[in-house]
Amino acid sequence: MFIFFPYRTDAPVYHFPWATLGVIAITTLVYVAQANTQRFDYLINFDSDEGFERTEEGEGEEPTFDEDDDQIFWTGDGLARYRRTWIDECALQWGEGIKPHQWVTANFLHGGWFHLIINMLFLWVFGLIVEGKIGSWRFVLLYLTIGTAGNGIEQVIASILGGEAGSIGASGAIFGLMAIALVWAPMNEVDTFCFVIYRAGSLSLTVRTLAGLYFVMELIFAALDLSGPQGVGSAILHLLGFAIGFPIGISFLRRGWVDCEGWDLFSIKDGRGQSKTQPDLEDEVPDYSDEHRNSMIASLREFQAERETHLALQLCGDFVRRFGAAALPADILRTQIRLSLEAGELASIGELLEDAHRRQPDSAAFALLLARYRLENEKKPASAFDLLDDLDDDSALSSKQLKMRDELRRRAREAIDGGELELDLDD
Repeated sequence: MFIFFPYRTDAPVYHFPWATLGVIAITTLVYVAQANTQRFDYLINFDSDEGFERTEEGEGEEPTFDEDDDQIFWTGDGLARYRRTWIDECALQWGEGIKPHQWVTANFLHGGWFHLIINMLFLWVFGLIVEGKIGSWRFVLLYLTIGTAGNGIEQVIASILGGEAGSIGASGAIFGLMAIALVWAPMNEVDTFCFVIYRAGSLSLTVRTLAGLYFVMELIFAALDLSGPQGVGSAILHLLGFAIGFPIGISFLRRGWVDCEGWDLFSIKDGRGQSKTQPDLEDEVPDYSDEHRNSMIASLREFQAERETHLALQLCGDFVRRFGAAALPADILRTQIRLSLEAGELASIGELLEDAHRRQPDSAAFALLLARYRLENEKKPASAFDLLDDLDDDSALSSKQLKMRDELRRRAREAIDGGELELDLDD
């Protein structure tokens, strides 16, 4: 048994995720309103000093009730009558006819704090990937389209089949975003909190691996639901969202409404893209003009000279995606690493450190920085320890480097002994 909760991604963000943050804020506020809405009246409350609470029917006297009333039930606190509220009007109801407004509103309701928090973690990561490529307004339309379409299909089918139940939550729309991220950015990495069997830890997976794992898991749960008395369960609704999002992602790509810079699922599948996790420095550099490349290099040097660290780092990423890592001048690479470290942005330069270490495998400075990055940011203590093990010649290290190596070794060993997971499911 495994489960992964994503919380961060390395996907490039070309648009600040205002819409994603806005949807998270609105959904959270709606749940706060849910939690503060009384959904039933007590007829007999065991916690009351009088043995029961006053209701609309009973002016301080013990009320009567009909034993055949299906709206009356026992709770852990006493005997209660269900009260219909705005939540029931906004939740997606089965068996009450077709109500299009519920196709929208049900996306913002949740069944508990855990349900809310997990969904918002997924929304943050996959919203960041999708909104980061198409901007806020198109993201809002996309998110609502997926959620509304999924809920509409669900309610129509349930009405035809005569089901009497309902559903709430953003899961369907979020699975649609996951499918779109699979099409647009399959090789971007996602950091997750993971639980495998009885062990917990953190793990980095590509979008392709994470989406694939959840797709297979939901297929299994859907099969179990259909074979049991429950019938249609949440897994089928998740798969419905995935089935809506996947062709939308393809359509945006085919129509040129999104620029994935050759990193989309089909470019990688056809060999036109390049695996993000296994870059090949010997590959032929893309055929862009020398003038374009020289212009970008000049801009990089200008940004670095003016200590515009963020702009230089973003331009470095664009340059590597267009021309390949091997085309980035070594002095620019070293300067960018230095500037980013001075700005306290180690987490942003993992790819640059990997490239620097490949170019100069004997450089103790780059090896130490890369080991620190793998330990602190990728949560890969074993990989960091292997790098540090290669630095076994004390005479080749300065006193500062020796101290740093020994400290990183100690921390890596503690993490390994503490059972921190380091699974590489993408190889």
